[in-house]
Amino acid sequence: MRILIVEDETLIAMALEASLPILGHEVVGLSENGDAALRLAEAHRPELATVNINLGHDKRNGIDVARILWQRHGVRSLFVTGNCSDAQKERATLGDAAIGCLAKPFTVLVLGEALTAAQAIMERRPLPDLPEQLEIFSLRG
Repeated sequence: MRILIVEDETLIAMALEASLPILGHEVVGLSENGDAALRLAEAHRPELATVNINLGHDKRNGIDVARILWQRHGVRSLFVTGNCSDAQKERATLGDAAIGCLAKPFTVLVLGEALTAAQAIMERRPLPDLPEQLEIFSLRG
């Protein structure tokens, strides 16, 4: 898949950027804030975005970014965060914008399993076994 990374924690962003190609995915851009993420989505048309919920000093949080990515570009998000409870509170208002939430910390293996599940949902295929750290929000492709 073509994936946009929206992550303000430098080490996590670098780890995602290094891991995704190993897992067979293409990184189309990396952003630490919402405005840059939206510009990258416009320019590169990702299939999925991994989005941290807390984006430091950004005027938008990751939940807002996920909604806008979906509304403007049809890009679904997988939250990759230590704050899945924040996403759970917004779950009803997210609609199909977010596939689910992967809780930090995670291993590359768990990241790969989460992305495999996300891709299966997007392609309307049966779900594989899910890692414990992944909560699915929407099963619609």
